[in-house]
Formats: sequence, C-alpha cells, structure tokens
Amino acid sequence: MDLGTGQVLGLNEVLSIETNQSAPLGNQFYWRLRVYDIYSNSQWSTAPVYSQAFRPSQDLHPPVYGFQVPIQVRVTSEFHQLGMIYTPGIPSQVSKQVNAIFTTQGGSQSDILAIFTSPEIRFGEAYRVEADVSSATQSDLQSATADYPQWILDRYLQLPADLSPEIRDLSRQLTASMETEFDKAAAVTTYLRQNITYQTTISAPPADRDAIEWFLFDYKKGFCNYYASAEVLLLRAAGIPARLAVGYAQGVQSSTNLPRYSVREKDSHAWPEVFFPGFGWIPFEPTTAITSIDYTGAGGAGALGGPTGQTGGAATPRQLGRLTGEDRAQALLDSLDTGETTPTVTRELSLFAKILVGVGIAALLMGITLLVFYLRRNRNAIRTQIARQWRGFYHFLTRLPLVGDLFLLMSLNQAQRAFLSIERSLRILGTRLPAGATAAEITDALVEEIPEIEPDARALLINYQASVYGQTEKLPIKARLAPLRINIAAGRAALRRFFAPVRRFNDRFG
Repeated sequence: MDLGTGQVLGLNEVLSIETNQSAPLGNQFYWRLRVYDIYSNSQWSTAPVYSQAFRPSQDLHPPVYGFQVPIQVRVTSEFHQLGMIYTPGIPSQVSKQVNAIFTTQGGSQSDILAIFTSPEIRFGEAYRVEADVSSATQSDLQSATADYPQWILDRYLQLPADLSPEIRDLSRQLTASMETEFDKAAAVTTYLRQNITYQTTISAPPADRDAIEWFLFDYKKGFCNYYASAEVLLLRAAGIPARLAVGYAQGVQSSTNLPRYSVREKDSHAWPEVFFPGFGWIPFEPTTAITSIDYTGAGGAGALGGPTGQTGGAATPRQLGRLTGEDRAQALLDSLDTGETTPTVTRELSLFAKILVGVGIAALLMGITLLVFYLRRNRNAIRTQIARQWRGFYHFLTRLPLVGDLFLLMSLNQAQRAFLSIERSLRILGTRLPAGATAAEITDALVEEIPEIEPDARALLINYQASVYGQTEKLPIKARLAPLRINIAAGRAALRRFFAPVRRFNDRFG
C-alpha cells in the first residue's frame, strides 16, 4: 500500500453497522479491513501468510487475550460488491463463507490479518460478526510487561535497513523517560497530535527521501496514512511491536438505544495498533482529525471534544447540541397559527355550525401538530425505511442481466474500470482463479499467461490499489491505452490457443 497524496472524500454511506452494545469505556469503534506489517520504500506490505476456509458461523479460533468484551455486529454493505469483511476487535465468527488470512498455520501464535468472502457481498446485503473488543483501561495496560512472545518480535519489529537516524533519535527522545510501554505509546501519540497538522491532501514526497522522514521533519502535514505509519515506525524503533491497520473510523451514530453507525466515504481511515502481552492489539489515535482515545475508564469524557468536533463514541448522541424532544414539541406548538380564521362564506352560521367548525379546525390543527411532531421525532426511522426500500429496488435492478453489469461499471471509478480488463482477459483465456484472489494475484495470473503485457498490467494494478485506498480515481494519461493493449493481447493469445490443434496437425501431416 502506497501512502499516497490523499483526496477529498464524500458523505455517501458505504456501511450501515448495528451493534448490541456501545464501545467499551465510551470510546469509538474501528472497523478494520486488514493490517500491514512490512514497511519499505515508503510502502506497506504483508509478510507471508496462511489462508484457511471457514463455513458460515464456524469458529475462527482467534487468539485469546484478557479484558475482552464480546459484541455482536450486523453490517449492511452499501458497496456494489464487497469482497472483504469489515470487523471490530478480534473476530471469532462470521455469518458468511469466508477465507481468513492468518500470520501462521493455526495455534496461539497466529493473528487474523484479513477476511475474504466468497461469493462477494452485494449491495444491500448484510452479514453478522461476533468479535471481542478490548476493555482494558490505562492502568491495566500500564501493568503490562515487555515480555513479548518471540513470534510477535519476529514479525512486528521490522524496520527498513536504511531507516533515518533522525527517526531513531526522535523515538529515543519521546520514550526514554517513560516507565511503561503504554506511556511510551501515549507519548508518541501525543507528539504527533501536537506537532503535525492534519491536511486531507498533500504534495507528493520527494523521490529521494523516505516519505515518513519527510513527513516528520520537513513537511509536518499529512493525513491518517502518514500519522499511523509514523507512529508504527517510532514505536518499533523503541522496541515496541506495532502494526498498521486500515479500514474505517466509527462514523456517525444515528441511534442511542441500539447503537447504529452510518459509515461514510470520508470515514476511510488508517491507525496504529500496539501489542501488549496478555491484552493483544490495542488501537491508538495519532490523527488529529479523529477524536483521541480515552483509556482512563472515565466513560470517554476525554473524547467528546476532538479537534474536528467529531463525536467519538457511544456516550455522545447524534442529537448533541440540538433541541430535546420536549423542546421540539414546544417549538412546533409555538409555530402554529393561533390567529382568528376569517369565514369564507357570506351567510351567517348558526351557533351549532360555528361550534362544529371550531371543533373541526381544532382537530385539524391538532392532527397537523401530531403529524409534524411524529415526522420530526421519527425522521431517522422514516429516512432509514425509505433508504431500505430504495436499496431493495436497486438490489433487484443489479441482478437483471446486462443491467447489473451496467450498474457495476457506473459504480466504479476510472482506475477500477480499467483493472476489469485484466479480469476480462483471464475469462477470455479460460483461466480460473481461487476464491478470494487479491488484485495482485489476479495480475500475476495474467502476466504468467501473457508475459509481454506485464508493464501495462502492473501499471493498472498500482492505480487500482491507489483508488481502493482513496488516493486517486483517475488513470495517468500514459496508462489509459493499457486496457486496450491488454484486451488485444488476450484476444491474440486466445486465438493462438484455439488454432493450436490445427497448426500441430499441419506440422505433423502437412
């Protein structure tokens, strides 16, 4: 994953998530998609992994840590197609057929790095996840020792051989006087929040400088990819295992009874996770655009007024700062017209008729008042019902022949549409791929079949990965003819295969 230069994302909903309880300690949830553990040449990647298939609701056998709270989550996808599972904490069950990606093959020395689903989840479909979320407080984490398992040290302390001495020096300055590993992680988080300016888009880092070195000491501005990467490197330099997680921040809470979160495009996020023996992976939040995490156990009091004014957890209702239900009702009553009604008839009404008209007008006004009050009070539920009906209709349309393909193309950006040429070429060649194959594996499969298109295929892969993580949506001009060249090469290869028996016959008997 390249760190990128960022882009302005919209308010369109991508996930609708319901949970059976709020986040522990009044903090926010993080919806993790996958994690990375190797940093090199200003990019993140993953060390060799092990994949295992699981049936719906089969136990994933995750590692067991202390101070965990079991939660249940229902996720409704607003993506046209979703091939990976978003989950909080440590997932233990998923209601779909999945392939889980582990660090090693089974045993307690194995982290779940990502979860792929096959078939893909369509627009409007939902899946359920059972997971464990840490409830450890600051005092709990300060009690953790530095006695890390060897497999954790082997995988999560990796640093580039040419890591800047300045980064190592800054790590020592921030952590040398700290007594516990938690205090060291907190010190690095605080430094980044206080000394780096959040900026949605930035200039491209110089080609001759490491991106994080440039970010920390020269540019001093950036977005979540840079904040999180900087914290991981600074902690690893201090001997503390850490990794990079990507996915979405909590989103907007739209219900206070049964927590529901509307996750939007702009909630796309990256954050560091730090390993504490006995407690597992704990998220930290160095990015100033997101509310800081409060581990004091004070109910998230420290997370209610983040730098961007975002609400950071279940303790803060969406209606914060708005009128209460009683005030809204009173405002509606005050807004009604209480003046006299001028008769529209010319003849004098009897006393009984006047009483009937008065009662009718009073009933009408009361009905309007109750209707407006009901609509105002239940506007979220009504909006949600309308959205569900539209999602159902849209889901029906996407299943129609040709129409579904058209909707798919409309939902993709330029880089993602271009990458479809690689998948299309593999279908032309009759090449079958395993369920849950990554974009890189798909590209490798086509390059193996047609080696001469490797430069074009690699260019499309790089731009596709950048578009998935919100770094760009358009292809460079020099890459725009790559899909056409790939399709032509695939067509030629398919024709050669088709006429190969004829050529062999001619060579033998001709």
